[in-house]
Amino acid sequence: MLQAFVVSSASMAGFFFGTDRAAVRADREFAQRFSVTKEEELSLIRESKEARSWESFQRTLYRNRFEILAASYFGILGTTMAYNFARKDIFMSQKFINARMTAQVAAIAGVGAIAVLASTTRPEPIIDPYYERILKEGERKA
Repeated sequence: MLQAFVVSSASMAGFFFGTDRAAVRADREFAQRFSVTKEEELSLIRESKEARSWESFQRTLYRNRFEILAASYFGILGTTMAYNFARKDIFMSQKFINARMTAQVAAIAGVGAIAVLASTTRPEPIIDPYYERILKEGERKA
C-alpha cells in the first residue's frame, strides 16, 4: 500500500513538474516567435534598472523559490538522517520517520515563507520599448 502511494505520488509530481516546465518553455517560444522584442533585450533592460536592494533579493528568492525549497528539504532530510544514524537509542524505522517529519515541517515552513514573500513582493513591471513605439505610431495615425 505504501509503495503504491510513493510510486503514484512521485509519478504525479514528476508529471506536474514536467508539464509546467514544458508549458513555460512553449509559452516563451511562442512569445519570441511573434514578438518584435527578443527576451535578451528585455533582460538587459531589466538588469540595468534593478539595483542591489532588499527588493531585488526578494525577487531573486521568489524566482528560485521551488529550487530553494527542494534543496532545503533534501538538505534537512540528509542532515537529520545523519544525526539519527549517529544515535543508537532509537529503532531504524523511527530514524526514517523522524527525518521525514523534520524535513516536512521545514518544507511547510518554507511554503509559508514563500506565501509571505509573494504577498509582500511587488510585481516587476516590464516595459517593452518596441511595443510602446508601435502604440505611439498607432495613436498618431488615428
